[in-house]
Amino acid sequence: MEASLLRTRRERAGGRAGLGILSGPAHNAAVSEPFLDEVKRYLLWTDADADALRDAHQALAPQLSEVIDIHYLRIVEHEDARRVLTGGEPQIARLRRTFETWLHQCFLGPHDHAYLELRSRIGHAHVRIGLPQRYMITSIGIMRSALRPLVESLIAAERRAATHVAIDKVLALDLTIMLEAYQNDTLDKLARNERLATLGQIGASIGHELRNPLGVISSSAYLLRKSVANDARAARHVTKIEHHVELANRSIADLLALVREVPPTLESLPASALVHEAIEAAALPASVRVSVGAADTSVRADRGQTVQALRNLLANAAEAMRGSGAIDVTIEPDGDAVEIHVDDAGPGFTREMLGRAFEPLVTTKSGGVGLGLPLVRRLVERQGGKVRAINRPGGGARLTLRLTAAQNGPGHHP
Repeated sequence: MEASLLRTRRERAGGRAGLGILSGPAHNAAVSEPFLDEVKRYLLWTDADADALRDAHQALAPQLSEVIDIHYLRIVEHEDARRVLTGGEPQIARLRRTFETWLHQCFLGPHDHAYLELRSRIGHAHVRIGLPQRYMITSIGIMRSALRPLVESLIAAERRAATHVAIDKVLALDLTIMLEAYQNDTLDKLARNERLATLGQIGASIGHELRNPLGVISSSAYLLRKSVANDARAARHVTKIEHHVELANRSIADLLALVREVPPTLESLPASALVHEAIEAAALPASVRVSVGAADTSVRADRGQTVQALRNLLANAAEAMRGSGAIDVTIEPDGDAVEIHVDDAGPGFTREMLGRAFEPLVTTKSGGVGLGLPLVRRLVERQGGKVRAINRPGGGARLTLRLTAAQNGPGHHP
């Protein structure tokens, strides 16, 4: 029944509703509130079901840990399911706490749009970590089986039937939301991979064909500079040639980096050190001022890929401000993650661009090709992180990298 409700019609997504830590307002696979209403109608959901769940929670709450134990025992015992959880016991412990909150919310609600967003996050997370959707489906079955005897033993006889029905409905509701988010994310991922594959074929050819002539132009400009040393006007034109050759080479390098699949080497690194390294690599003009507000925290990340992502964000911010203004970088721990915010004083994103900021070949810059932010997304997602873009209320844009926090404490650096 639940699977029959899945759809891919993005026009029902309610205008790209944001899903918090996942990818922000620009997320293309949001699940809409009208979808929630439709599923509830299909399940014949009523206020009486919500009341029955809340009433049952008082009796079942002390025993829900048994359901959680059963669920995670299955994960630990199942080799394929356990293999997906690359973080080992610490990751399972975090997931267990999240699952406990999730299970209590099933009973307590309210089963509204905020509830929809929380459930959607689970589907998105399963795509991110590569967990097949069959585990999502079987987990719901395990929970249903584990809850049934608890209801029989702890709920008064006259309320058991209504409680069983309400539990079946809320589990079906949750599974349907998660599967919808999972399928939408999977389709988005497939579409992105297809575009990247096409870009890869084109990029490899373009890179090969253009690098040789660019090398000749660069060498010629170098030799020409010696000949025009006493001609200031001609020297300025040589400088322009060299600058644009550098831009062309950078675009080729970004395109190739976007399509290459380079596995990250994850280690515990101080977030502030990565930011300062990226600032140095960005080589921003003196007219761009960068301030860093750094918490003493570390991330589990690939040094080179993270520095490259941050460098691109800083360069993008500087370009948005036309080479003059202030960039504020802040580092904030957030639970099991660390967020690095890059705020600029530029005009921000248009509404259309905010929804497409991380798509390849999409740009509003007259001289740009739209590879910088897609490359950031690629580099960060390889490491299990996320990136999002918003417009700040006071003006300008905020780009946020969300990376996994290192488990061995702030400042640890192997």
